[in-house]
Amino acid sequence: MSVVDIDGAQAPAFGLADDLRPFQSDWHTHSRHQILYALRGTLQLEVADASWLLPPHRAAFLSAGTRHRVIAAQAVALRTLYICPTFAPTVSWD
Repeated sequence: MSVVDIDGAQAPAFGLADDLRPFQSDWHTHSRHQILYALRGTLQLEVADASWLLPPHRAAFLSAGTRHRVIAAQAVALRTLYICPTFAPTVSWD
């Protein structure tokens, strides 16, 4: 995985590309919104009360502060965008 200080970056928005072997992240949060995308492979995204499979070419939006973890049972091409909440306020899905 990339070694980047996601919460300390100066840019209001930026993207990362990682080609990864199978992994399981620890539970964590970010101070930025996150768009998580699998270019190749499948990601499992877990939050406190739900879990989703993200097959290739599907994305998930996580609001800043959402506690989550990501699991890839096989190699995956992970693409993600991080967006400062002051740059793009949270969308209400209600």
